[in-house]
Amino acid sequence: MAEETMTKSELVVRWALGLLCLALEVVVVSIVIAAVSRSTDTDELFFWHPVLMTIGVILFLSHGVRAYTSYAGVSRAKLRVVHGLLSGLWVCLSMAGFGIIVQNKRNSDFEHFTTTHGRLGLGVLFFSLLQGVAGTLKLFVLFKNNKRFLRWHGRMGTLVFASAVTTFLTGVNFLLEGGPEQDTVITTYVLTFVLALITLFVDFFAKGFDLVPQDPEDEKAHHYVRLNDPTHMRLP
Repeated sequence: MAEETMTKSELVVRWALGLLCLALEVVVVSIVIAAVSRSTDTDELFFWHPVLMTIGVILFLSHGVRAYTSYAGVSRAKLRVVHGLLSGLWVCLSMAGFGIIVQNKRNSDFEHFTTTHGRLGLGVLFFSLLQGVAGTLKLFVLFKNNKRFLRWHGRMGTLVFASAVTTFLTGVNFLLEGGPEQDTVITTYVLTFVLALITLFVDFFAKGFDLVPQDPEDEKAHHYVRLNDPTHMRLP
């Protein structure tokens, strides 16, 4: 991707949307953990599966996807570290949550991966691990050779996020719907949908032009004009 330029108003919009998403993340995580605490014995092993997965998907994965877009104006070197740390925390929590649910099913003599939620979760975990390997390789090659590498990593990350949110919502539906937590389910669905919509919009808005191949000469000319336009500011 050529060096990104944007107006001050674009910077303000990116930061505002990013902070709005952060607020939504905190609210959703708080609501779900409170509901799980009311509906599940906190001494049970299973209790930690929805808690870890909620924090992982809603807080770390969502924030990791938006790292490059929400914090516009911060150097990409710093954002790579933020993105890598948040994504790494998501992978760690997802693996821990996966291990907990597998052990819980063994203890309860239940079959594994028989539900839509379980199968989606298994797929999300696999592609999250794949993304982790690809992201590590990208950093290594980028720092060594300063070359673009594995360009599909960014787009797949967006798809993994969308799939993880879907899996999260099926889990909330399975655990809480139909009981006294029905209102909690509806609230969680609405807030999570808004969070995902903003995250995906900002992500595609920032990366969308990557999907359209451009002639190298035209791209150079385009960015030359923007970089010499006084109404635009150059990001570090």
